[in-house]
Amino acid sequence: EPEPVEWLATSRSRRSTAGNRMKSMLANEEPDSDLELLFAESENDQGFSDVGDDASDVQMDSSSDDEDENNAGDDLEGEQELERQARERRAAQRKRKAQDAIPAKFRKKVRINPAASDTSTPAPAPRPKKKSERTSWLPSPADLPTRASSRKTTRMSKEQLHQQMIEREERRLKQLEQMQKKAAKMEALKKPPMTQEDRLREAAIVEKRNSKSLNRWEVAEKQREEERRAKLAALNQRTLKGPVITFWTGLGEARRLGRTTLPTRRRISKAKGTSNRRMLHQNCVITNLPARYRDPQTGLPYHNVAAYQELQRIKRGELSWSAILNAW
Repeated sequence: EPEPVEWLATSRSRRSTAGNRMKSMLANEEPDSDLELLFAESENDQGFSDVGDDASDVQMDSSSDDEDENNAGDDLEGEQELERQARERRAAQRKRKAQDAIPAKFRKKVRINPAASDTSTPAPAPRPKKKSERTSWLPSPADLPTRASSRKTTRMSKEQLHQQMIEREERRLKQLEQMQKKAAKMEALKKPPMTQEDRLREAAIVEKRNSKSLNRWEVAEKQREEERRAKLAALNQRTLKGPVITFWTGLGEARRLGRTTLPTRRRISKAKGTSNRRMLHQNCVITNLPARYRDPQTGLPYHNVAAYQELQRIKRGELSWSAILNAW
């Protein structure tokens, strides 16, 4: 025969806390509104008749018309008060019947704290601190779990987590200490508030510094103005040396005076009485720049191609000498 197997669910002893959660849920459960609607009474119930209606009708018939006229207002107020009291009684009866219909185990029990009767205004319980308000992030004994697992991996992970939290707490405290030292150092470096004498003394120093800077600026401005005037004077007084061709545009009568052709090299050398070998480092007759070439026909020196073209125009007679401008 196989040996009977003992199951853990059937063999273990009953826990001391078994059923506590279910009891608390039943105790905190709200009353069912369907029961109240089931036992609620209608205010305008057609099947209900008051026994005292006949007697009131007889009394009303026997009253005289004069009494009705005099006491109409008082009767109306009295009837309204009676109706209000009747409504309150009916509402109280409905609530009582609905409460009686609820099973005893589902009813809310009123608990009276004996310590509350001693003091009329009990002191409020201290508010638990938030995580941001805690001085330390390490868990307190109140935060520890009531039950712990006995697994090896779980214990190791908890130990590692606890060690990491300790290291973080040490780093946080060290950083907080450094911040406090820095704040104290910055506070020590702050200058005390200046008095009126200190402000006047500093204002005098700033005034001297500003006056020196202003004097230096004025001297520099004078020098710049003198340099500018010298440059303008040099531009206005500059002169050109050597042969120059000036083009003049305007209305006027020009007539040919003197020669209209360029002198040849032979005639220039005869006029100056010098030989061609000594004519070195001459300037261009057109641009007055150092000549790099010489015209083979006339022997005149010129600087570049543009000057040579002007010489050719003069040779062809396109340009004539002007006695007014003293130029070609």
